[in-house]
Amino acid sequence: MSTQNHPDKTIKQEADQSFAVCPACGYEHPFLSLPILFLSGPSGVGKSTIGLRLLRETKGLIVIETDIFWIEPLHNDTELRWELMLRVAKNAMQSGQLVIMVGTALPQHHTNSSEKRYFSDMHYLALVCDDQLLENRLKARPEWRGCGTADYITPQL
Repeated sequence: MSTQNHPDKTIKQEADQSFAVCPACGYEHPFLSLPILFLSGPSGVGKSTIGLRLLRETKGLIVIETDIFWIEPLHNDTELRWELMLRVAKNAMQSGQLVIMVGTALPQHHTNSSEKRYFSDMHYLALVCDDQLLENRLKARPEWRGCGTADYITPQL
């Protein structure tokens, strides 16, 4: 049995069962602890396209596009944004289905996250493509997206 502490709950793992333990009353609330999957890569590589295809063609998988979390209150608070993303994924995971987060994600985004303790593991798949193809894709996007400038393209490459 292993235990991880957190200010509001203790997570307890026993064999094939996970519990969130209330610090006030000691109640052990059972929850599903499954792996979380991240489909990552630079802007324009095809993450959203693959995510939509997975959503249509794969059963038992919840696909969450992380762009929905790029809202003004969270725009400059990366840590809080990832905490919220993982909390949503944790709640979705309670349906018994794997969750895949589609959007640029790196392991260091979750280093300080208290929500990562609810997942049995974290797996990352990074999509990549040829630099020239990526540059062409970004330049072909609508101008309002602001993806066609060298300042935007260079970090993606």
